[in-house]
Amino acid sequence: MNGKETEKKKVTKKAEKAEEAPKKAKALGVGIFATILKIIEEKGPVGIDKIHAALVAKFPDRPAEGLAHTIRAQLGGKKRPLRFERERKVRLDVQGEGAERTFAIKK
Repeated sequence: MNGKETEKKKVTKKAEKAEEAPKKAKALGVGIFATILKIIEEKGPVGIDKIHAALVAKFPDRPAEGLAHTIRAQLGGKKRPLRFERERKVRLDVQGEGAERTFAIKK
């Protein structure tokens, strides 16, 4: 068996597995990032704890630890602009340090 035949066999197996796998229809709705932005916009200067509590209430099917990790990844850095600012093209007014930091939309 040469290399081309082996490669063809691999491609065929992948195609068969893709056809066999059931396709899940994912309901689209408001996501975590949009909800974080909405919380910051509506509640003004808000801390990470309040954002986390609101996300846990809004998304009870998701693990609270995972939501906390997402918040830290998006809003937890010291370098500016924060990841959330870069990806969402929004400017945040960050007050305080550490766990006492609050976030508001900069106008």
